[in-house]
Amino acid sequence: MRDKIYIYITAGIFAVLLIWCPALFLLEKAGVAEIEDLANYKDPERVYYFNAGEGRVRFTGYGAVPDEYKNYENIPVSSRFYMNTLNGIEQAKSQVDTVYTNYLPFYAGLLRLMNEAENNIQDRFVLALYNRGLKPEVQAAVQEIYTDTPGDYYNDEPEPVTEPEPPPSSFIALKVADAGMFRVYRVRSADDSIGFLDISMAMSHADAARNMREEQSHINRIAAANKDVNFFVYLATRMQDTAYYNTIVPSEPSTYDIFNEFVEGLSDDVAGVSWLDIDTFEKRMQICFKTDHHWNALGAYQAYTEIIEMMGGVIDIGEPLELKGLIEFPGVEYRGSGAGRTNTPVYYDDFAVMDIDLPVQHPTERVNSRLDQYLSGRYDIGRLGRNDYTIHYENFYDTPSVITYPENNTGRRLLILGDSYVYWVSWLIGANFDKTFVHYTLWENDLDYNKFISDNNITDVLLLQYSARTLAKATSARKYLEQVITR
Repeated sequence: MRDKIYIYITAGIFAVLLIWCPALFLLEKAGVAEIEDLANYKDPERVYYFNAGEGRVRFTGYGAVPDEYKNYENIPVSSRFYMNTLNGIEQAKSQVDTVYTNYLPFYAGLLRLMNEAENNIQDRFVLALYNRGLKPEVQAAVQEIYTDTPGDYYNDEPEPVTEPEPPPSSFIALKVADAGMFRVYRVRSADDSIGFLDISMAMSHADAARNMREEQSHINRIAAANKDVNFFVYLATRMQDTAYYNTIVPSEPSTYDIFNEFVEGLSDDVAGVSWLDIDTFEKRMQICFKTDHHWNALGAYQAYTEIIEMMGGVIDIGEPLELKGLIEFPGVEYRGSGAGRTNTPVYYDDFAVMDIDLPVQHPTERVNSRLDQYLSGRYDIGRLGRNDYTIHYENFYDTPSVITYPENNTGRRLLILGDSYVYWVSWLIGANFDKTFVHYTLWENDLDYNKFISDNNITDVLLLQYSARTLAKATSARKYLEQVITR
């Protein structure tokens, strides 16, 4: 009898969970329920592709899609159907995994409690070692012990870089999580006056360099495909792209050499190239979020001015608009992708956006924001009620495909090829043009490049992307720049 009761209770618990998770998922999508967004998204464990050499469909592990997969039009119809079916099954499996992980009862609270306890123990132990005389030059050894970094990372030997300017004080960097193609570190100064979350790429230095060269070749291909337009490149860089990175996180290789090789290898068809200038630690802390890979409001404005100045050296589009200041929202604590993926809430930024007077905008072909709602104190719009994690950056501005300033008379029409960094600057960049079109590369839709340019009288093109995407393809995307078709 007791065995039967135990079986009934166990079966009942599993039955409740079986229904609870998808029901809560659907209720959240319908806006009825609200859960904490941990940005804990599951990627497919396998990716199927057509191996041209063998003439058959094969599979590879997460994040390692061979070149054959990209030659989609050359795959036989039967193999294409088989490949798409298998990939669809893998996508469905990852979605089920996501639902039955993130929507379990009390999952967010338990994960937060466990992570805080683990981080507390690690933090105190490493700080105790530091206070007992651990010197900055031997911190790398401590990192190897407590970050569990794959050994092949240390077999790669990056090209030597110039001696970086030392940061203001010594830092302790603890890995808090592996998050897909990234590793997330909690970094703080020895005196605890500075603290933030930073990400490094979870791939070998050699793989990162190889991926960079592939995307570099795509950029050169696109730039050469249409000589009737001016093609510009702007990259949103990360701290790992800087020379001083290893003074902050000594256990991870700086990608400074990869970044330099990328810039030097762009062809003469690229009319201009620039990047987010965080060449000192102080700049990184000022213009980047503490817990997110995106730029903050000051960083977005700096990027805008650098883009307009870069393009202005070739075309006449006027001066950058003046920044009047920042609009701040007291009490809105922004914790970004690093905090969301690791459930590490210890650091945050006070959320703020740019205050700028724009030219007259088109009534519908424009970027809309939630400024009025925020100014009235209503942050509980849909999933914004938690004032937490990535949602503030992603949802404050919408993502139109066309932006028009009808009273501008520049004679210039711009196409932006961009990812999520575009969200906070498209409306600003567009203010220096008559009309701006945005192709969001992170949505992975093909673009017939020359046809689009011809159909829309494009005069200029700007590739604006996150450096981890363009230099190392360190996102879970299925398509990168091969989606821009130039045949």
